[in-house]
Amino acid sequence: MKKDLQEAVERFQLVTRVTKDAIWDWNLTRPAWWNDTFYEVYGFDRNIPPSVEAWASHIHPDDRERVLTRFRAAVEHGEAAWVDEFRFKRADGTYAYISDRAYGFRDASGKIVRMLGSMMDITERKQLEERIRAERERLESEVLRRIELEQERIGRDLHDGLCQSLVGAKYRIGVLEKLLSEKIVESADTEAKEIEQMLNRSIQQARDLAKGLNPVTLKARGLASSLEELAREVEATGSARCRCQLG
Repeated sequence: MKKDLQEAVERFQLVTRVTKDAIWDWNLTRPAWWNDTFYEVYGFDRNIPPSVEAWASHIHPDDRERVLTRFRAAVEHGEAAWVDEFRFKRADGTYAYISDRAYGFRDASGKIVRMLGSMMDITERKQLEERIRAERERLESEVLRRIELEQERIGRDLHDGLCQSLVGAKYRIGVLEKLLSEKIVESADTEAKEIEQMLNRSIQQARDLAKGLNPVTLKARGLASSLEELAREVEATGSARCRCQLG
């Protein structure tokens, strides 16, 4: 029995020595304890006994009040587990992002009298999350910029192309009305054909703009479904018969 206990103690000492996590044990009935990581990685003074106050002194000032409030609330409310993330000062003065997890132990009355936990360095994960967030914001900004450029392009196309064409057609219709009122049939027929061509060009410009705003989409059924839908849209315009034959 004594040998088993000795082996268990040795095993625990080895685990706490080799782990990269900072392990701590705060007990209301005996002195607090933490492993060597607190001294070697986070630069704690070995002459100062482990305590909540010493631990709190290394928490980033912007995080300290929040963390302490939540920790004390967990102890006072008798919560079995406590988890938090915060910045913690290393021995070199830089701050690591920490995920701190603790489990509470109660006495016979149900009051928390001991908290045992470990602090895991999640700095790399946090830095990756920050890079992902920054990249997402960059992509969102780029998408918005491209949307604005496309809106400007469509506006120019509408003003310089379609609108000008329709204005020209309106003017030619006025000419046609005058020719018809004067019964100049041959010239009126030529003018009508010109107007028809102008309107056809306007229709094509409108279709081109619409196609840019609503391009063919590869739906769940894939390319075949998209081609069939495109054929139906072309035929629906009345300009030509259109069928999609696959295979």
